[in-house]
Amino acid sequence: MSLTMELLLQQLEASNIKLPALLKLLDDLGVNYIIAGGHPRDLFFGKESRDVDIFVDDLDRITNQLDMMGIDNHWFESYLSEDDVTPINRINGVTKLANDIDLIGMSEQATSPRDQVINYFDYNFNQFIMINESPTFIGDNFGTLTRTSNEPLTEQRAAHITGKALLEKWKCPD
Repeated sequence: MSLTMELLLQQLEASNIKLPALLKLLDDLGVNYIIAGGHPRDLFFGKESRDVDIFVDDLDRITNQLDMMGIDNHWFESYLSEDDVTPINRINGVTKLANDIDLIGMSEQATSPRDQVINYFDYNFNQFIMINESPTFIGDNFGTLTRTSNEPLTEQRAAHITGKALLEKWKCPD
């Protein structure tokens, strides 16, 4: 194991996983990834973010690496809601880590991480990514809430996203 990997191991095993250390590990493993969704959106609007979603191209390999390193992680298939057993077909599972970091497996159909992000989110309000440490909107119709997926949506999810969009003064069509 290289000195860099050994230092990363020490940082990650401290049970308090830090985002920079995780991103360094992903870089060292040669993983394609992109930070997207609520975290860059919240940064864009000057809000505190509750979690970080990182889309990765090889979730199984990363999860295996975390297991070998003794890093606590929980893989699960993503469903439309807690009481629904309909899988979300746009992704290949999620691995949850400490500190509210989620690694989301990109689907094989995605031609690029950017395309994956555009196709993943149910509303354009979440189509933000980090580019050179800057939050950037990559969707269409900035300022007007637009549904971007045909998959079923719970009423709670629709109300949650609409509420967030209204707080940022987005137009929300009926």
